[in-house]
Amino acid sequence: MVIEQHPSLQSLSPAEKLQLSEELCLELLLDAKNNALLNEEIKRRYDAFESGEDTGTTWNELKTRLLSRLAANS
Repeated sequence: MVIEQHPSLQSLSPAEKLQLSEELCLELLLDAKNNALLNEEIKRRYDAFESGEDTGTTWNELKTRLLSRLAANS
C-alpha cells in the first residue's frame, strides 16, 4: 500500500486523511484534462455508471466500511 511507503500519512487524523483523499481525487480529475489515458478511463467508468453496469460502491457504503475499519483498529 502507498500509505506504508509514506509513514507520515499514518499519523494523519481521520479528517485529514479524508481531506487528502478528496484533494487527490480532485487532482486526478484535473490531470485528466491533460492525460488522454486517464481521461478515457474516467469516461469509461462514468459511462458504465450511467448505463447501470457499474458494480462500484456508493460513497455511503465506502464511508461506512472505512469508519468500521477505523473503529476496529482503535
